Amino acid sequence: MTSQALERMAFNMKKDAIDTGTPEGMQHKTMVAVPAPGRPGKIHLRVVDQIELDRLLHRGVITQEEWSTGEQIYRLLYKAGMLGASKSTLNVSGRSGDPQSISEKRSDALCIVSDIINHLDKTCGRDARTFFINMIVLDLPVKTNQQVKYIKKALSQVVKVFD
Repeated sequence: MTSQALERMAFNMKKDAIDTGTPEGMQHKTMVAVPAPGRPGKIHLRVVDQIELDRLLHRGVITQEEWSTGEQIYRLLYKAGMLGASKSTLNVSGRSGDPQSISEKRSDALCIVSDIINHLDKTCGRDARTFFINMIVLDLPVKTNQQVKYIKKALSQVVKVFD
């Protein structure tokens, strides 16, 4: 085999073993190699500084389990239209209050978000709930020990809503 063929084969082996994402993503993010979920023997690169939830995990402030719960909330808020491009349509007159104009999935997500907010208000208090939701929606940095306590308490309570 030629050296070029060996290099190509080595590149393909690396490409199969490691999911690095796009070159553009690698230029702007801090990534660490972790085992690929559901793909034994494979690894992928996890972005550890994209959102505050990722940064908390990377710094060891929250556990993997707490991070997973936070990710569930993040996805739920996205489905509810409170994150990403869809959040701009949330306050459009005549759309958000009309059950005919929002999808069933979005409506279900909004109901679950409402349940979570009510549960957090009762169990953690309004200040903790407000900071927790705003940390996710607005990507607020967690700077104080009190804010860490709010996040950890809220994450432990959210698990009970999902059960």
